[in-house]
This record gives sequence, C-alpha cells and structure tokens, in this order.
Amino acid sequence: MKIKMSKYKSKSEFIKACKKDPLIKPLLDSKYIADITEKVLKKYNINPEMDGFFHYSQIFDLSSKIKKRLEKRYGKISTEIPKTPEFEFLEHITFDAPVIRRFLLITLSDKFNKEIKKIRTKYNIRKDGLGDEKQSELWMNEWRERAKKELKNMPPVFYEEFKRKMDYKFSEVENYLNFIHKEIENEGHNLFWKYGLRMGFIPLLYILWDFNNKRIISFLNNYNKTTSFKTPDMYTTTESYSSKDLGKISWGIPKDLYCIAFIRPVTKTALEKYIDDNWPRIKKEMNIFYKQVPLNKNFRRDWLIYKYHKMGKINKEISGLLKFEYKLDNFTEIQIKQTIARIKKRIANLEKVTQK
Repeated sequence: MKIKMSKYKSKSEFIKACKKDPLIKPLLDSKYIADITEKVLKKYNINPEMDGFFHYSQIFDLSSKIKKRLEKRYGKISTEIPKTPEFEFLEHITFDAPVIRRFLLITLSDKFNKEIKKIRTKYNIRKDGLGDEKQSELWMNEWRERAKKELKNMPPVFYEEFKRKMDYKFSEVENYLNFIHKEIENEGHNLFWKYGLRMGFIPLLYILWDFNNKRIISFLNNYNKTTSFKTPDMYTTTESYSSKDLGKISWGIPKDLYCIAFIRPVTKTALEKYIDDNWPRIKKEMNIFYKQVPLNKNFRRDWLIYKYHKMGKINKEISGLLKFEYKLDNFTEIQIKQTIARIKKRIANLEKVTQK
C-alpha cells in the first residue's frame, strides 16, 4: 500500500502533489483554475512551515481558499469534470441570418413558450421536446396504441373519410401517425407565423425535438448557406391560358423579399451612390419589412445570459457558467444585469409585433 507523504521539502514537490491530489485535481480538470504555480502559492499565502517543509495539510488549506474565492465570485461550483454544455447547439450554428437570431430570441419569450407548451401537452410531448431516438420511438408507440383505439371507436362517417384520405403505402395506424404529425406541423406553422417566423420545417422540428437535436441544427444552418441577395430568374413559360404565351421567356421576381428594383439600366457607380446616399432609409425599411429588432453583436453570449436568468440562476452563477462552461471572457454581475434588461426589452418588442 502506497503511503501518502505528509511533508514536501521543495515547492516543486509540493506543487506536483497538489496537481495530483483529489482535492485540487478536479478544480484543474474542470478548468476552474488554469494551473498550480509558485505564483498561485504566493497569492494564497501558502509558505513552508516553521520546520522548512510544506505539509499535506496545506493542500487542504489551498483547495479551501481557492473554492472560497470561486464561490464568492461565481456562486456554488461543481468540482466534477464539466459535462457537455447544456446548450451545445450554439456551438454548431452561426447567427448570420436575421431569421435565426429572431427565432432564438423568441424562444426566450414566456408568451411564446407558453404556447409551445400548450401544443406539446396536447400531443403528449415532453415539455422540453424529445431528447433522442429512443424517446421518439416511445412517443410514437404511445400514439400507435392510441390510434388503434381511436380507429376502432371512430364513427363510420369519419372512418370512411379517413380511409379516403389515406396513403395506401402505409397501414391505417401509420397513416394516423402521419395525420398527427401534420396536425402538429399546422399548429406550429400558425404559431410561428403569428410571430413573423416563416421557417419551413422548423415549427414541427422545434415542437417535437429538444434544442440540441441535429435536425434543428442542420435546418438552421441551411439558412446561413443561402445568399443574402436575390435577382429575378429567367424562365420559359410551359403552361398558359393562352397558347401564344407558351415558350415565352419571362422573369420571375422573388417573393417576400425586400428588393431594390431598377426601372432603367444603371451603372455600378450610380447603384453604389444610390445605396450610400439612401442607406439609413433602406436599413430602416428592411428592419420594418423583416420585423427586425436591434441585437447585440455577441448574440450567443447574450442569449445564454438571458436563458440562464430565466432558469433561475443568479448573476454570479451566470458569470461562472460563461467563464468555465463556455470559455467566454469574464463578464461582471453589473454587465449581466444590463444585458438581461436589454434582452428583456427586445423580447417585449418582438411580442409587440406579433401578428393577431
């Protein structure tokens, strides 16, 4: 059996013991502290005892002082090795597209989440969405059993209508599941459009799955692959009420896009001058058109701050989470308080522009 040394004749020997000791090693593994050095010993007033040696009891003393300082600044800390950050999805997407920032911001709204919860409850989905394929399969199996009962007790007139709409590639039960998915999708689209979010499949994905699901991450990233600029497309008419129009070359104008239209040919210089001279008005009109709200440049950090605030974390705890879990620079409690106030106003602005 290996006997733990109780005395260390040099600083280097003592520091080496500190790094391996179960009291301090977790602090290093968790990145709460960067390293144990002579400078750290001096900072916490750890010096040789009267006999000229460092003692094992001083390792306990050092770990206690470090923890006390950390908890004073960041609140209660965990000395376990950090798990994957709770909102891992933020590491896998970028926020270039305004619609992504708008979507992520509205997910912090109590009003929006109340309506999402209502839909999830109606369809027996977990309050935070399905976490993985196993949970998804359990959820679908519940609906399969429910479908069998519903189909068995369905009035004949409704049953005939159901069969008429069936896709005969699938069983009645699977068709019933497809019907439920469609209902969820329709309710999701209605809710998202109400908040000015026209995002294709994201309403169904967001209602069904939790934030870290790869489907949601992939879909959001598709928005960033789309160019910011559109020009009319040239096409040949293949269908028309009048045969004389068949084969005619036409131009299609992108829908739902804020555009700068030309009524005559222009030079590059003229276009650049027009944009420079009118940029304040153009920017204002785009913000109105896309229902934009002002956002801070560091959107990821601000989103995390407000999300943890809504989860009941106090400001010093949020500061610690940003530093140790997300490796963001030190952010003071006052800055966090200011960020929370700013984001709160912006969410209120988003809720104001909600369509009725």
